[in-house]
Order: sequence, then C-alpha cells, then structure tokens
Amino acid sequence: MEFDNKISFFAGFIFTTASSISIMGFVQAAFLGLIGGFFGLLGKEAYYYIKGEIKKRLNDGSEDK
Repeated sequence: MEFDNKISFFAGFIFTTASSISIMGFVQAAFLGLIGGFFGLLGKEAYYYIKGEIKKRLNDGSEDK
C-alpha cells in the first residue's frame, strides 16, 4: 500500500468516525478517558509505593543479621 493510499484511508476513517459520533458521545468518551487516565496514574503510584515498602522491609531485615 502506497503512502498516499494510507493517508486517504486514515483520513476517510477519521472523517467517517467524526461524522457518526454525536457531541454527547464525544464528551462521554473524553470523560471516560480522563477518569481512566487519572486512575491509571493513581494505580502506577500505588504500585511504586508498595514496591518501595517491600524493598524497604526486605532491606531492613537483612541489616539486622
């Protein structure tokens, strides 16, 4: 597939999608994306916090010996 064909295929997909989505659907998708991104960041921070606590406790136990 040539580059021009790829561009026209992608542009057709975008225009078809944009013309078939209502404004409310777009707002709902943006809202869900915002909530998903927030909880994704929150989950990442929780993972690193728990990982740090586990490493800290493992290192504290090995220093006592």
